[in-house]
Amino acid sequence: MERSHHPRTTDVLTKLPGFASLFAIAAGLIVILGWSLGLPELTRMIPGFAPAPLRAGATMVLCGVALWLVRDADAGTFRRFLSASLAVPVAAVSLIAIGEPITGSTIDWARLGSRVGGVPGLTETLPVNSAWGYLLTAVAVWTLCFRTLSRSRAPQWIGLAIFLTGFFALVGRAFGVSAFYSPMPGLPMSLWTMVTLQLLGVGVVFARRWFGFSALLMDKGPGGKLARRLLPPAIAMPFVVGWTALIFERAGVYGTEVGSSFFAVTIVLAFTWMVMRAARAVQRADAERLAVLGREQHEREVAELALVTAEKASLAKSDFLAVMSHELRTPLTAIMGYEELLADGITGPINPQQAQQLSRIKASAQHLLGLIDEILTFSRIEAGRETIRLEIADVNRIIEDSANLVAPLADEKKLGFVVHLLDPPRFMRTDAVKVRQMIVNLLTNAVKFTETGTVSVRAATSGQNVEIAVHDTGIGIAEENLDKVFDPFWQVEQKATRRAGGTGLGLTVTRRLARLLGGDVSVQSSMGEGTTFTITIPGLANPTPPAVPTTPT
Repeated sequence: MERSHHPRTTDVLTKLPGFASLFAIAAGLIVILGWSLGLPELTRMIPGFAPAPLRAGATMVLCGVALWLVRDADAGTFRRFLSASLAVPVAAVSLIAIGEPITGSTIDWARLGSRVGGVPGLTETLPVNSAWGYLLTAVAVWTLCFRTLSRSRAPQWIGLAIFLTGFFALVGRAFGVSAFYSPMPGLPMSLWTMVTLQLLGVGVVFARRWFGFSALLMDKGPGGKLARRLLPPAIAMPFVVGWTALIFERAGVYGTEVGSSFFAVTIVLAFTWMVMRAARAVQRADAERLAVLGREQHEREVAELALVTAEKASLAKSDFLAVMSHELRTPLTAIMGYEELLADGITGPINPQQAQQLSRIKASAQHLLGLIDEILTFSRIEAGRETIRLEIADVNRIIEDSANLVAPLADEKKLGFVVHLLDPPRFMRTDAVKVRQMIVNLLTNAVKFTETGTVSVRAATSGQNVEIAVHDTGIGIAEENLDKVFDPFWQVEQKATRRAGGTGLGLTVTRRLARLLGGDVSVQSSMGEGTTFTITIPGLANPTPPAVPTTPT
């Protein structure tokens, strides 16, 4: 990919406060050096301009350092205090220069210079317009030092005033309007001050750039791009064209009428070019916006199509599982029926070895039937076909029935098996078959993954909810997998599950059945210490069993 050698405009704008500060410091040091070495060309910047007074040089340095300290919004308390302190002498020198012509009283700078070692250039008077620009800079620095004021528009408006002070003087000097650059005869603003004030003004504006017109220029959207393209030529073109026309007119190339006409035609052409450039930028931004909208619309359509396809695939998968499970269940039922006939000796006596083999057939068939039932239940839930049959049921009876089904498995592994029932018994309005299925799933899992110790089931009530907790002392579940155990088929990939067998749907079915009844299943576990699954089911009924209707005799 080709790399651009030009920095982004917004990056340049963020660096303007620092650049303005460094320029003011450098300009002030050059002026001070020029007076110290007796090199007046250094104090003029360009031959033909008025020299910058020594006080102007010192003021530039102070203003630059003060702005540098608070150029960022995250300036600490010490930096803000030091910046405000540096602004004090700037304001003092500026107020003295403004007040001298008003009050008519002047400071004997010559005597002061002799007292401090005969500093050269100290007697040079600071022009009033220069002093006004530096005073505004000191005020702007103070606003940046106070967090409340720095979040207002005050720094931006003051920064704009500082910029215009230097810009007016520069325009006046270019067009020969002495009132703009030298409001007091004989005291013109130096070129160093003109440029420094303009940069300091821009630096103050962009020191807090998250609102106002600086935020517009920093905006990366179409508005910001348009403003950044139009503002520089809008400022520079009238100045350059007008100054060029004036130079040719003064040189006698043409008269005032021709000069005015040349200025008007050139400005019209320049602004026409700017308008066309802006229109092209807006057109390009609009095309980019439409392209983005088109891509987003296409992505939405693709996502919707993928969702519909996934839903169809899921439905097809559920239908396939349901059909397959039914087809498997039919011959399996026949196998179990024939096994019972053989075991009962209907077709003739069997020997002990045959009885043992029939017993294994029966156990395997029952295991396979349980797996098929899990798949069927999962398929019905996925397809939204699982129905609820509400009835008033005894909580203790549901738990006892479930425990009786799983207790033989625990006995085979020589595990402790503990059942804690409600005392007194309570009744709930729910689908007892589904609650029993959930408890059996959890108890079966607990026995399956417990090699030594105890499996227990405990019932409790909480408000109108029944809480049934199944605890084991088995291998436990890693913390990062606690949310995954309820995912369909997740356990199939786990080593422990492959060793114990199962589809990996038991916990998925349990949670979905619980939520179908308005409840949920939660899990707590620690590796090597065991696991507790808790079923919460709403619908707790009256504490007494429902009345049984009697038949009159």
